[in-house]
Amino acid sequence: MHPRLHNAERFQDLLVRRNEDDPYVFPSIFNNDSWRTRRLSTKKLKLLKRIDETLRPMLEQGEKVHFVSWGNRTSFWESYFVGWIAYSLNRRAIILTDSRILLVHVDRKSRPRIFRSQVKYLAIEALRWPLLGGMKLRLRRKKTHLFSHVPRTDRVQIREFVRRKQLEFRGYAADRSDIQNLCPHCHKPVVGSPPKCLPCRVGFKSPTKAALLSLLFPGLGDLYLGHKPFAVVEIVFATLIWLGFLLPDPEAPTSLTVKLIAAGVLFVFMHGFDALTTRHIARKGLYPSEAPAKVTQARAA
Repeated sequence: MHPRLHNAERFQDLLVRRNEDDPYVFPSIFNNDSWRTRRLSTKKLKLLKRIDETLRPMLEQGEKVHFVSWGNRTSFWESYFVGWIAYSLNRRAIILTDSRILLVHVDRKSRPRIFRSQVKYLAIEALRWPLLGGMKLRLRRKKTHLFSHVPRTDRVQIREFVRRKQLEFRGYAADRSDIQNLCPHCHKPVVGSPPKCLPCRVGFKSPTKAALLSLLFPGLGDLYLGHKPFAVVEIVFATLIWLGFLLPDPEAPTSLTVKLIAAGVLFVFMHGFDALTTRHIARKGLYPSEAPAKVTQARAA
């Protein structure tokens, strides 16, 4: 961990800029102006300590971090059909550097998880605030991404910082890229859902395979992706539903034809919906097929 960051008990200890602070511009990250901003800065110190060892290898040489926040990258469809699972998968640390915005997947305790991604400043067309709250990021390629639960004070500062950066890069060609996934191992941009990362050759799990496994039986796709708690819940519920359906009812006997039709409808709706949901979740980022420790050992060998 960064030495000064590791030793700091309060964010105020980091407000004096020093040469050894690279890559962090602490006076820009933390705000000591009011009770509200001090409370927010205390949370940012906790977040930055948790993600420091993940974030620093992602930075390019000379790249500096100027601002840190958080939010949930979600959508209307996910909020109503995926619920608390989407909240767990969508929480992001939002890091503004002098050249791009980095998004690091974190859990509710601010610990880094699976996904890494980036947004170039020149790819942003507008930052807006929906009536129901949050931050709406509209890109030049006409795609829109909603980040909910971004602190209100941070929304204003993020917009001002992005505007300054766009003015700084005035004259450069506009970037029409979307949010770009980064390889969790080498941190290079990865386009689409390839079987492996070309620079470091680390393999990724297949969204199609995850969807087919969930179509076979709900929960198997999530088990393949590594979401074991979600998978266990799905498998248990699906098993109970099928047992309740297949066990004979002596008081209301049903013909084989009706049973087969009902089983087909149940399969289409329950298995089909879970397959679509699993595929959507599998495409939210890159799921490495190997743990970082195994990759490091393989390279050393």
